Amino acid sequence: MKKTDTVTLALVGLLAGLAVASMYQCYRYVGSLSDAQALQMQGQRLQGQLLDANRNREIVRAMAADALEYSKKNPAIDQLLQQLDLKPKPAAPAAKPSTR
Repeated sequence: MKKTDTVTLALVGLLAGLAVASMYQCYRYVGSLSDAQALQMQGQRLQGQLLDANRNREIVRAMAADALEYSKKNPAIDQLLQQLDLKPKPAAPAAKPSTR
């Protein structure tokens, strides 16, 4: 075998090895892109759930404020508001010390 044939064969082998390595890196890159897409979709889903939770919290806060306002005109609702810790319970009357 000639020296140039050996060099050519080594270079072709090197080229084939680099081509296989390149294809493997491409496969890994495409896999990581699909993982990134899945994570992005999960993040968007979680963001939507967070927006829903914030909206629901604001609705409940507004309803609580309305109930507190309603209790000013109709104190019959006070017991329910106190059970839900929206309105403080009335303080117990302080015991008067007995004088002897």
